[in-house]
Amino acid sequence: MPGYDGLYGGKPPFEKDSDTSESAADSVTNSALNLREQVYHEIKDAGRVGKTCWEIEQELELQHQTASARIRELVLKGRVMDSHHRRKTGSDRMATVWVVANMPEFVPGPHKTLTEKLRDAEQRIRDLEDEVERLKNPQQSLF
Repeated sequence: MPGYDGLYGGKPPFEKDSDTSESAADSVTNSALNLREQVYHEIKDAGRVGKTCWEIEQELELQHQTASARIRELVLKGRVMDSHHRRKTGSDRMATVWVVANMPEFVPGPHKTLTEKLRDAEQRIRDLEDEVERLKNPQQSLF
C-alpha cells in the first residue's frame, strides 16, 4: 500500500507550531493510508463515470475534510485526476468528477453546459446548411 513517501515529509500534514496537531497526524497515519486506498477504489470502481468528493463522502460515510484530503493525496501521487466534468452535489452545487489517472478509455475534455452544447449543435447545423447551399449552387460560391 503506497505510503506518505514524497508527500508532506512522509506523514499526514499538520500545523508546524502545534505539538497536538503533529501528534494527531502521527495517530492517523495508518487510518489515513487505509482511507486513501478506499477512496481510490471508490473512484476506480466508478470507471469512466468517476466520483465527486460528495459521492465518496456519502458512500464511505466520511467527513468532507477527510475525503477531500485523501483525494488531494491521490492527485499529488498521480493516481487520480480531474475529469473536467462536473456533477451536482446534495446541496445542488457543481463538483469536480474524479477519475483514475491514465485510464486508457478515458479522454478528459472541457465541461460544457447544456446551453453551450446546444449553441455548438446549432452552429454545426448552420454550417451544414451553408455547405448544402454551396453544393447546390457551385457558381455562386466562386464569388
